[in-house]
Amino acid sequence: RSNQNAVNIRPQKEIKTDANYCTALFGADHAFKFGVRWRDTPFITQGHIGGFVTGRLLNGVPVEADLHRDNNGQFSLAGGAAYLQDAITRGRLTVNAGVRVDYHKDAALAAEIGANPIVPDRLPALNFPGAEAGVTFLDISPRFGATWDLTGNGHTIVKVSANRFYGQFVGTAAIINPVGATVVRYPWSDANGDRFVQRGELDLTRLLAFSANYNPANPANVTSANRVDPNLKNDLVNEVIAGLDHALMDNFGVGVLQANSLVEGLK
Repeated sequence: RSNQNAVNIRPQKEIKTDANYCTALFGADHAFKFGVRWRDTPFITQGHIGGFVTGRLLNGVPVEADLHRDNNGQFSLAGGAAYLQDAITRGRLTVNAGVRVDYHKDAALAAEIGANPIVPDRLPALNFPGAEAGVTFLDISPRFGATWDLTGNGHTIVKVSANRFYGQFVGTAAIINPVGATVVRYPWSDANGDRFVQRGELDLTRLLAFSANYNPANPANVTSANRVDPNLKNDLVNEVIAGLDHALMDNFGVGVLQANSLVEGLK
């Protein structure tokens, strides 16, 4: 048995501005909205398993032990966005048309981590210099919506919209970070019966399992074997909605809505 301690630090810095402008052009009323945003959200995830080891028992009999190295993942995540939208009104028709541009980039930052005191040769201390994921997302999202006052008295409204939304978190740097939580598993025979794992009770000739970003042939390696596809695309949702609203009386109405969404994950 063991206990686990975890620390998550996620400070955020954000600068943004929004503005609007109304005017009449080409026989229609226009209400423009536009803005920009920059956000810096680095995060640190640290973890420790008490005693650096977890004993594994089968039917009460010690059989295996998981040896742990602490987690000290430190990452940068920065992103910017800009949008422009125009609400165009002419007669009974209102059209909302706009576009949004998002930029995201993350990286694994330099970090140090101590050795496992039971098997420091198998889980040595690491001094990670940091690494770039090599992927940035620059996504353009069109937005469109329209409403039509079918009867001209505001009682029956037809509406349609088609929009695209992109994911707002990158997270690719985590898979190239070698100072995340690492575990190796060896057979364990509790020779003295105290239920505490000691090095002499481990069969270090038989590595049963190990976690990602660990190289048994080079346990001090600080270069991840994982790679991020430089052509990786952000996840997105394409959404189309059509509906009809009708007011039966003051403060009471009914509506019919049809929505379709197409979701695409990271690819």
